[in-house]
Amino acid sequence: MGEIEYAKSDYNAAIRNHNKFIELSKTNVKLPQETRAEFAHYTIGYSYFKLIKYDLAVKSFERTTGKLKLSKVASVENDIALDATLRAADCYFMTKDYNKADQYYSKVAANKYKGADYALFQQGMLNGLQGKNEEKVRVMKKLTSEYSNSIYVDDAMYETANTYFLMGDNQQAISHFKDLLADKANSPYTVKSYLKLGLIYYNLNDLKLAEEYYKRAYDLSPTTSEGAEAKDALKDIAEETGNVDGLEGMVNASEKDSISYNAAFNKYNRQEFGIAVKLFNDYLKEFPRGFFKDQALFYRGESQFKLEKYPLAMKDYNRIIDENRLQFLESALLRASWIMFYQDQDYSKANAFYTQLYNVASYKENTYVALKGMLRTAYLLNDYDEVILNAGRILNGDQASKDERIEAHYYAAKAHLAGGDIDKAYASFSEAAKLTTNETGVESRFIMADILFQKNQLEASKQQCLEIINDLPAYEEWVIRSYILLADIAAAKGEFAQAKASLRSIIENYEGDEELIELARFKLEQVEEMERNSRRVNDGGGDDTDPEELQFNKEN
Repeated sequence: MGEIEYAKSDYNAAIRNHNKFIELSKTNVKLPQETRAEFAHYTIGYSYFKLIKYDLAVKSFERTTGKLKLSKVASVENDIALDATLRAADCYFMTKDYNKADQYYSKVAANKYKGADYALFQQGMLNGLQGKNEEKVRVMKKLTSEYSNSIYVDDAMYETANTYFLMGDNQQAISHFKDLLADKANSPYTVKSYLKLGLIYYNLNDLKLAEEYYKRAYDLSPTTSEGAEAKDALKDIAEETGNVDGLEGMVNASEKDSISYNAAFNKYNRQEFGIAVKLFNDYLKEFPRGFFKDQALFYRGESQFKLEKYPLAMKDYNRIIDENRLQFLESALLRASWIMFYQDQDYSKANAFYTQLYNVASYKENTYVALKGMLRTAYLLNDYDEVILNAGRILNGDQASKDERIEAHYYAAKAHLAGGDIDKAYASFSEAAKLTTNETGVESRFIMADILFQKNQLEASKQQCLEIINDLPAYEEWVIRSYILLADIAAAKGEFAQAKASLRSIIENYEGDEELIELARFKLEQVEEMERNSRRVNDGGGDDTDPEELQFNKEN
C-alpha cells in the first residue's frame, strides 16, 4: 500500500503505511527480500524529501544506509544504498550542514561509486557556497576530466567559467565559456554562456563583442526571460553607442525613439558634446515629431553652447523661444540673453530676451538675472527711464543680494547723472559707496567728489578726493583721477601753483594709463591759461596750501 500511495504522490499516506509495515516487520522475520524494513525507510525518506522536510528525510535515509553497505557490485541493494547516501547528502546540503553533506558526497566520490560524478559536482557547489572558489574550480575540472561522458559535464564547465567570472578573472572566464560553447553546442547553458560573455565584454567596454554575444543569446531565446535580459542589454548598448540598427525587429517605434534620445543624452551627460550634437541631429532627423523633440532641441543647443558654437546654439534656443516650449523656455531665454549680451553685444536683442525672461521666470535667481540684464542693457541703450525703473524693482525686492543692490544704486546714479539730475545721482552714488569699497564703490566716491566740485562745494570735494587717495590706494585709476580733480579744485580756488604742481607730479611720475597722463597735460594747459587770465585781472594772490599735500608720488 505504501508504495502505491507513494506512486500516487500521496506522501503522507505512504509514510503512515510504511511505518506500519516497519512495526509489523519486527514480528515477522520471514519477509521477502524486496520488502525489508530498510527499503521502507528509503521510501519514507523520499516521501519526506518530496514534502521538503529534509530534517526528517535524512533520518530515514541514514536508517537505510545504516543497514545497506556501499560497494561497486551491481545490485538493487547497492543502488538503493548509493542513492540513499546521495539523498542524505542532499538533505544536509539543503539544511546548510555543509560538513556532513561533504562527508556523504565523499563516500561516493572518493570511491568512484556509481553517481560519483554527481557527488563531485555537489562538492564543487559546496565549496562555492563557502567561498572556496579555487577549490570549486579544481573539483569541477576534475569532474570534466575524469567523467568526460557524464551528464554533469556541461554543468561543471559552466560553473567553472562562471566562478572565474565571479573571481574577476575575465580572460579565464572568457576562455572557459567559449570552450563550453564549442564542446557542448546544444547545452542548456548555451544561452546563459552567451549572456555571460556579453556581460564580460560590456564590462571590458568592448561593446562590439558584447553586442554580438547578446544578439546570439536573443536570437536563440527571444521569448524567454533570458531573451528579455539580452534585449535589455542590447538596448543599453544602443544607448551607449547611439547605433540602434542592431535592434531592428526587436523593439517598436516608441522604444526606438526613447533609446535614440537616451543615447544622445548620455553623451551630453558625459560632456562628450561633439558626439552628443551628432546623435541629437540623428534623433531629430529620424524622429522629427519624436516624443523627446523638445529635449533634443534644447540639449543640442546646450551642447553647442558648451562647444562655444554660439550661432548654432542660438538656432535651437530661438526655436524653443519662438515655439514657446514651456519646459525649456526659461533656460533657453537665460542662454539666449547671455549670448546676445556677452558674445554678440546686441544689447537691443539682449534686452528683449531679458525682458521675456523676467516675465516667465519661475526661479528667483533668474528673476534677478533678468532684472540685472534689463538694467545693464537699458543703460547701454541710453534708456535711462528703464534703468531707473529696473533699479527700483531690484531695490524694492526682498531677496536682492548685496551685490545686486550695489549695482542697482550704481546704474540708477549713472542714469540720473546722464539725465542731468546731479542731486539724485549723488544720493544713489552715496548708497552704492556705503555698501562697498570695491571698484564700483571707489568710482561712486569719485563721481560724488566731482558732483560736489560742480556744485562749488570745493572743500567737501577735496576731502572726498583725499579719502580715496589715502584710504583706497589700490584703485590706481581713481587715485590719479582724484589728484587731477584736486588740481581742478586748487585752480578754482586760485591756487595755481599747487594745481600745476599736482598735475606735473602725475605727468612726471605716473607710468600707467597714457590716457590719464594726457588728461593731466590737458588740465595743466587749462590751469596755465586760467592763471594767465587771472594775472591780467589781479597780479596778487597767495597760495597757503601745503605744496606736497596734493602731489602724486609713485612711491605712495
